[in-house]
Amino acid sequence: TLTVVVSTDAGKQSNGEQIVNNVKIQSGIKTANATATTTVNKGGGGSTPDLSLTYTFAQTKILGSSYLETVTLKNTGNVTLTNGVLTVDIPGNLIKYVSATPNWNSYNTTTETAVWQIASLETGKDITFRFTVRANAVGTPRTDVTAAFDQASKSANWSENIITARIPNPPIVVAAATSTANIVPPTGCPERQECQACATAECTTCKWWLWLIVILLHLLALFTYYFFVSKEELKQDENGEYYIVKGSAFWALPVFLTLVIIFLLLTLICNVAPWWALALILLCYYLALAANHKLIKLAELKYGPVFPLLITLAVLIAYLICHSWYWWVLVAVIVFYVLALGTYYFMVIKMNSQNRSYWWLAPLFATGLVIVLEMVLRMCHCGEVIK
Repeated sequence: TLTVVVSTDAGKQSNGEQIVNNVKIQSGIKTANATATTTVNKGGGGSTPDLSLTYTFAQTKILGSSYLETVTLKNTGNVTLTNGVLTVDIPGNLIKYVSATPNWNSYNTTTETAVWQIASLETGKDITFRFTVRANAVGTPRTDVTAAFDQASKSANWSENIITARIPNPPIVVAAATSTANIVPPTGCPERQECQACATAECTTCKWWLWLIVILLHLLALFTYYFFVSKEELKQDENGEYYIVKGSAFWALPVFLTLVIIFLLLTLICNVAPWWALALILLCYYLALAANHKLIKLAELKYGPVFPLLITLAVLIAYLICHSWYWWVLVAVIVFYVLALGTYYFMVIKMNSQNRSYWWLAPLFATGLVIVLEMVLRMCHCGEVIK
């Protein structure tokens, strides 16, 4: 019996690889051959799933201010992670969500818990979730973050401070779930101002005069609408009675082009996002003007519900994107919304074939409402309206 002990370099062998040993013994004219096959097994099938979780946030927050925070997940293992769920739970009595990119798959307004679904995360790849939060009350909130895949999971929590006084440049904390938090000083924040979402490169400058241009363009569109819709033509029906046909459709193209210019200004210069939400709000406004024109032209109440439905839809779109508003924003939206629908209802009940009084009030207040909703989208994405 001859025993030979051999070793292999495990680092150079792949899991499942076969090592073939050939033995040949020869004595005189006699020869014998044998073969032995060994399959490399590194244990666990060679799969080592692992996950890192990093949370970036302002450790000190100013009451009433908004901040951009991020959660980054990275696959640090050697197998693709699948069927992932990221849950970020913030204390709803102290902090409120404003918006998120990408948008969450589910959100509980009572518990302030946001959930994102992640189909898969390949080896070495990472994914970042950005969300804006607002400090609503003084305290020491704790945020709980959990990322769970079929192959691996990671949970962590961090504490913050919410204060009333402003401090120069509060630190931004980059905290990994597997390591000690590192303090990274923020950049681009003016002295004695908190570093808000607009301190990031995602939000460009949007000066007050840009908003003034937007408001003037809205007024130009409204004036164009008034100019053509106010035209009246007296006609006679088959019974010999005279009635008024009010309004010309020539307003449609110039108003549409003006709204397109407003859309481009807000998305390309003021970084209002998401663009599709802004487009839908402006479309609802445009169609509401068309419905109002149709109603006052024909004096037929079957067109009556269209205007309030479209205005309500515009508000709902803004709310779905940004469900947590400052008090003054909420007041402005409610005031313009109530005035728009109230004056519209007053016009409808007073209107007949000879009387089109108060037809101009509802579009006026609807225009004010749309301007506020545009500011809401900017505020939700960047944390502020003017920068």
